[in-house]
Amino acid sequence: MVLAGNRIACGVLAVVAGAALAACGARPDTAAQGLTTSAGSASSGTVTAQSPTTGETTPAGSDAVTQQVPVQPTIVLSATQQQRPQQQDSGGTPRCSASTLTAKVTNEDAAAGNRYARLEVTNVSKTGCTLYGYGGMQLLTSDNQPVPTNMQRVANPGPSLVALEPGATAVANLHWTAVPSGDEPDTAACEPEATKAIAIPPDETEPMTFTWNLGPVCDHGRIEGSAYHRP
Repeated sequence: MVLAGNRIACGVLAVVAGAALAACGARPDTAAQGLTTSAGSASSGTVTAQSPTTGETTPAGSDAVTQQVPVQPTIVLSATQQQRPQQQDSGGTPRCSASTLTAKVTNEDAAAGNRYARLEVTNVSKTGCTLYGYGGMQLLTSDNQPVPTNMQRVANPGPSLVALEPGATAVANLHWTAVPSGDEPDTAACEPEATKAIAIPPDETEPMTFTWNLGPVCDHGRIEGSAYHRP
């Protein structure tokens, strides 16, 4: 279920430096508490009280309301916020999200230890939506334990605005190796074998769950992924 995959993704995935948007889990419910968080530090941030009626924020350093609290680190399952074409923000067509898409992975080819597949997403809503850029992905075992996953962006192709009408499909190209690397064993599976995965559309935070039956991903889970595009 999406909820289970979402909980695992947010609880145990590794930290990735430099990502602009943590693409897993529910957003912190600070709005309901009248708080806003400054995430200028990887280890801590400043929370300041905000008036629910005026929206005014007390400056950092005020003795009355300012307190230091931990800031959650950015997660490896990050679908980093990307520069979308300007017309997308003003045109009224919403971004595609986990609530409007279904996902599956299809095996494309294998040669000399290389594996190729496509992550396919289909718009199952009744209205159009758009995708732009790269998503995030995490492999999981049957009991929702994370399997080493190291997504690497490859511009093959790079980002372009993809409009999906109801029933339309977009894909991201995937490539990985089945050859053990470094300290991985060469007499058994190089890494634990996943049975499913979760993926997050670009600039979104909620995951989609799909079956993974393509075997282990060697080189410590390194998967090269393209931007979404039309098949």
